Parts: sequence; structure tokens; C-alpha cells
Amino acid sequence: MTVIYRTENVSIRKEKKSKYLLRVNDWEKYKIFWVNFPFTHMKVTKDKKGGSAGEYREFTIHAESIQTLAQVMKGTRDLLSYDTAMTLLADVGNQLRALERFGLAVPYISEHDIVIVNGKRFLYMGDYMTLKVVEGSIPIEKPYTKGEFSSPELLTTTQIPARISSKAQLYSLGALVAWALTGNTPKADGKDYERVLDRLYATKLFWALQRCLAVDPADRYCLII
Repeated sequence: MTVIYRTENVSIRKEKKSKYLLRVNDWEKYKIFWVNFPFTHMKVTKDKKGGSAGEYREFTIHAESIQTLAQVMKGTRDLLSYDTAMTLLADVGNQLRALERFGLAVPYISEHDIVIVNGKRFLYMGDYMTLKVVEGSIPIEKPYTKGEFSSPELLTTTQIPARISSKAQLYSLGALVAWALTGNTPKADGKDYERVLDRLYATKLFWALQRCLAVDPADRYCLII
């Protein structure tokens, strides 16, 4: 079977044409993430529990294609279209809002943790990144690779343990969408997002990304209007 996506906890393998197997280990630990997962974006025909105490779950998925965003961007060198980038922002943004309702957030988002189903729906798979939100902040208790989609507050964290705004995930999502659409990533100082998003000026996506990329976490929202 071809491995499409794999972390220590989650894997997606292609079994045959149009058939994939999603396996989630340590189900109880990450149950909240998966209870809120938008399985409606894919055709699931089998849900199997495994282990003596249901330690893992396996889902049989039928789709024409499943790829990570990293694979798509690297393999074709094509940028996402405006409409596809809008779907990326909406789909992952909805997942983050669902997690927020249960008091969870992630410190940043990677293109390696997003899969695209049938080339049109986006799913965030990073259950291992979820952290408990307390009074609007999440704990940073280990060093993270500070990549191009990191929020200003994560980039400026110099000591561990620390706490950063739970809205770091919104900045990260906005930066990732900007990159997937334009090939460029706004600087975390907030001074050049208009240059990066120049061709989008005054569109719905421009204003939505502007809200995500606010330097002050209190001003960040993932809202498309």
C-alpha cells in the first residue's frame, strides 16, 4: 500500500484505485479531535475499532485522489486558484473553530498536515498538535521548528515553558493560504501582507486574510464575508 500521510498517530494508505485506509492510533487520547473531524467531506464506507480496548480506529475511504498540500505544491509547482484558496481557508478554518468549542487549539499549521480530497476539499490531520486552551492561551512546553507560517508570538518565544495566544493558529492558517495562493509568505511583522496579497486587493479573500494576519492576536479572526 502507498503511504499518503503518516505521523506517529495517524496514517492514510492507498489500498487500491479509489480506496484508502485511514488509521488513527491512541483514539481515546485524541478523541475530541476526531469526533469533530469533517468526515462528511469524504465517503466513508467502513469504521472499524481495533485493540483490546478500542485503542485504534480504521476508516475505509473511497475517493478519486487524496494528497497532502505539500505534495500538490511540490509536485506541480502550481499555485492554488482563488476559489481553491478560499475553500482551503474555509475548510480548515471551520475545523479550528470546532476544536475551539472544545477548548483546543494548535500552535501552527504545516502544509504537510493538510490533505486534499478529490482535489477540492481540505482536511487538517494534525491531532498531535492540539493543545488545551486556558484563558485564551496555549502552552509551549517543547521547541517547535519556527517555519514560515509561524505567528509573531511563536517566532519571538525565547524561553520554554511559555504561553502564546490560541489565535496563533489563525495567523498560521492565513500565512499558509497566502503562500499556497501567491508563492510568497507575509513577514510576521505585518508590514508586507498587502504586497504579498496585492493582486487580491478588495476581494473577500483579501479581507479574510488581512483579519487572520493581524499582528495583534486580539484583532485576528477567520471570517469570510
